[in-house]
Amino acid sequence: MTTEPTNPDRPATNPADRWFDGDGIRIHGLDWGGPADGRPLLLLHGVGGNALIWNDVAPRLRSALPEYRVVAIDGRDGGDTDHPPTGYERDRFVADVLAVHDALGDRPMVLVGHSRSGWLAASIAAEHPGHVARLVLVDPARLGFASHEAADSYYDGVRGALGPFESEEAALAWAHSADPAATFSAVRERSFLFGLRRAEDGRLVGKLPPEAVAQLQAARADGQRVADALGQIATPTLLLVGTRQAEERIGHRMAYAERIPGVRVVRIEATHFVHTDAPAEAADAITEFVRAGR
Repeated sequence: MTTEPTNPDRPATNPADRWFDGDGIRIHGLDWGGPADGRPLLLLHGVGGNALIWNDVAPRLRSALPEYRVVAIDGRDGGDTDHPPTGYERDRFVADVLAVHDALGDRPMVLVGHSRSGWLAASIAAEHPGHVARLVLVDPARLGFASHEAADSYYDGVRGALGPFESEEAALAWAHSADPAATFSAVRERSFLFGLRRAEDGRLVGKLPPEAVAQLQAARADGQRVADALGQIATPTLLLVGTRQAEERIGHRMAYAERIPGVRVVRIEATHFVHTDAPAEAADAITEFVRAGR
């Protein structure tokens, strides 16, 4: 069952909560509105994140692209979407995204993915080209880890974000220390806190069950398959790259440009969280790219 917003044509002020049926789960989304029959513009967050991370960008897109239906969703790894004990393979995430697309109509979508969901969005465009009209990769995740140790180190950080934390202040202090170069806007702080719930002992813990992290890590072993498929992408593609990162990390993003035919690259003065560090610049780049295809 899909819950419709009360007024899909309302001005872009605040999003409406919306629920979708995914691949055996219930998916939570934030619907910024737009024509009911408009082309979907679907926003996907990074690993363990949630739809609120787009709250600096989504209203800008809604205002600049009034004929599009702008929706951000919580993946099965974040926010208020169901978090099953198992089922974190890439194909399950793909099925969830396609289910949301179908609920929003049958028009090919503009698919925007950050970090791990950039990796996911690229694979969807490669394997399901009829569903994607335009593809936007926002500082996408590396295509693969150089070693098991590198993967373990990264996912230890994902586990760390799940707490437990004694208070909201402690949780935000951890988040700031984990990414000291980033700009922690009110939206990013709110998004981080939205990923937590109050445990019975009063402490804050992640909504994502800790046992899911190992499954998310295992799903990234599919990276070579995704890398090999990137050359098949015929969908017009925009790659946004944050320049306030180590050259090695920038190289991980540019690996997509080396494989996707005709990709357009826009560099933005930002860390990995391009959309919260520089939301106006990110929204402008996406808007220009989408308008070019109308």
